[in-house]
Amino acid sequence: MKFEFVMAEDFFKSLLTGNFIDPPELVNKELYMKFPHAINVEWMKDGAGFEAVFYEHETEKIARFSAEGDWFETYTNLEISALDEPVGKSSENYGEIMNAIRIDSREGTKFELIVRDNNLKRYLLIIMPDGAVKSHELIT
Repeated sequence: MKFEFVMAEDFFKSLLTGNFIDPPELVNKELYMKFPHAINVEWMKDGAGFEAVFYEHETEKIARFSAEGDWFETYTNLEISALDEPVGKSSENYGEIMNAIRIDSREGTKFELIVRDNNLKRYLLIIMPDGAVKSHELIT
């Protein structure tokens, strides 16, 4: 099954216009089974599935589910100081970390970092938990 994601522009429009929905009960139940301490949950339609924006233990998260309630992935905003040492060390070669997100999915965990170099150019890094850099691209 192909799972389509809401474009960032659509996501932010939804936040501004309050374009939230109530998901099917099965999807909502799956969220609370996976994240029993989720609070302030806001749901949006996400292509063929659903996306929940919520807080858990004072940390903002975004989780994506299929229409049948299957969990696909979770994005967790991280404090830079919370990065595992191999991830932080790998990013040092690229500049100062501006933002860090942990992405957990059925395939495993990876980290998405935005870093800024000495010339104030920003880069998007995808780093694996062992510190291996999988992707490094300039943000234009």
